Amino acid sequence: MGIMEDEINLTTPDTDLSERDKLLVDIDRALKIYYSVALVTVGTVLNILSIVILSRAAFRNSTTSVYLRYLACIDMFVLYNGLSRHFVSGISGYNIRYLSEAFCKFNLWSSAFAPDISAWILVVVTTERLMSIVLPHRVRTVCSKSTAAAAVIVITLIIMASNLPVLFFFGDQQVREDETNLTVTLRCVILTDYETFMNKVWYWLDLLKFVLLPSSILTIFNIIIIIYVIRSRRRVEKVVATKTFRGRPNSMTLTILKGSRHAQLTSGHPGFTTTTVPNNCVSGSNKEISLTITLLVINATFVICNTPIVVYFLASQYWFPPGLQPAERLTLTASIMAMYTNNAVNFLLYCATGSRFRAEIRHLCSDLRNAGSSWAASSRLVKNNNTSSEVLKSNHLDDQMVSVMGSMESFYTYQ
Repeated sequence: MGIMEDEINLTTPDTDLSERDKLLVDIDRALKIYYSVALVTVGTVLNILSIVILSRAAFRNSTTSVYLRYLACIDMFVLYNGLSRHFVSGISGYNIRYLSEAFCKFNLWSSAFAPDISAWILVVVTTERLMSIVLPHRVRTVCSKSTAAAAVIVITLIIMASNLPVLFFFGDQQVREDETNLTVTLRCVILTDYETFMNKVWYWLDLLKFVLLPSSILTIFNIIIIIYVIRSRRRVEKVVATKTFRGRPNSMTLTILKGSRHAQLTSGHPGFTTTTVPNNCVSGSNKEISLTITLLVINATFVICNTPIVVYFLASQYWFPPGLQPAERLTLTASIMAMYTNNAVNFLLYCATGSRFRAEIRHLCSDLRNAGSSWAASSRLVKNNNTSSEVLKSNHLDDQMVSVMGSMESFYTYQ
């Protein structure tokens, strides 16, 4: 996706712009400078916190945590790799891809594969969630931490390889100006041999593999998951089975109270007792539903944050005729910033929708407080031990001085 983010250069100097266009240029520059810094700072802190929380014992054995930890790492790489260029451009107007042809190729390649990996990791983890709901008995045999790690490696290698053509499409190119008859080097541009293919084919392939296809898969899978969850909840809340008659189970009723964490077996016949079903069955279901809701929100955020960039590339040629370049550049920058926002906010989504995640944050804070208290107590103990040692040393010196003085007094008396 990074190859679609190229700066739109103004053909009109800033001094010839109208007041409205100057305002748009200033807003564009402010987004690149301040919003980029804010996203990188917030995204770094939140993604590191996500990795820490998901690495704790409560999540460590979950296959989903393998994907989400890797997603947090990729998201940080996406933020630094992509926003650093926009920040430098906002500060100085310089495109860091002009540093060298090799750096141009690498930055374009990494800006293309990293967001793709982030998108397809969401697809894989949503697929696993769908399997756990539709085929709950087979998912444990198919999905494990080792298969999750293998899936991450395979996805990464395939996506990196699929974006390798970018290395050949871009580079430095020398052209001769007709007016001056001088040879000029254009840095980090689409090479002439690939220009038609890039504009007519590759841009659409890039858009398809980064946004359109993952968003379509996520939307379809999310609809199926929602349908299955609703059906499951309705089944759980219905009255199932059997009365008892004269001590023999016959047509008792299993009722799971909506929103509660326990289930009861109740008889339709008066005089029979009520039996409580262990609540781990219901709490396990609640955990699954909580995780499902979290993934649904993450997927919805991905679609929402990436919709502006899709709309821009589909409609910009109709919205922005020649002469409106400042407005077009601002629209592109705002769309790109919305895209990068998705890579910074997953921690907040985990907190908002995941009860287990919030509980683990509280446990982490409690552990940190206990560690701080233990450290303070240890410091006080060491200080007290040092003080006691100093007192003992002082008393020992005093005894030695008394002994010496006594010996001197005896010596002089004897003399």
